[in-house]
Amino acid sequence: MNYVDGQLTVRPNSPPQVENNYVGGGVGADNSKSISAPESLLSSGGSSVSVSLQSMPEQGENGIITVSVPKGTGISGKGFSFSLPEELMTVVSNNNGKINVKLPNGRQLPKWLKFNVKTLTFISGAVPDQGLPIKIMVSTGNKVFTIIVSERTED
Repeated sequence: MNYVDGQLTVRPNSPPQVENNYVGGGVGADNSKSISAPESLLSSGGSSVSVSLQSMPEQGENGIITVSVPKGTGISGKGFSFSLPEELMTVVSNNNGKINVKLPNGRQLPKWLKFNVKTLTFISGAVPDQGLPIKIMVSTGNKVFTIIVSERTED
């Protein structure tokens, strides 16, 4: 993982496991269900996930975070993971770790996407066909961020 000039680049090394710290679709009432993404789904010939903070929230406007995943992720059943930008982690920390993650329509994340509230990391299982792009709303305190996850058009 590299963080340079507001750009976080993540190169997945090991398969993530979804545990009780996760929120999102597919988690049972007892939080016992989990997903895992095999390394073969996460890696894409050295391709990586890029996370960029485009803007911080200002006077009634959401902050914007863009996430770029390798081309073909949304049609080939690959997975990915990424952490929130450092600036947003600081905002969450200043709000006693309280964070709310949901879709813009207020629903929970789809079954293939989880959010770990302890590590502030999103992890996907196999992305279904046409699963991307996706918008995610993240709020902490009085600050709201829109995360836009999309595929790159080139490798």
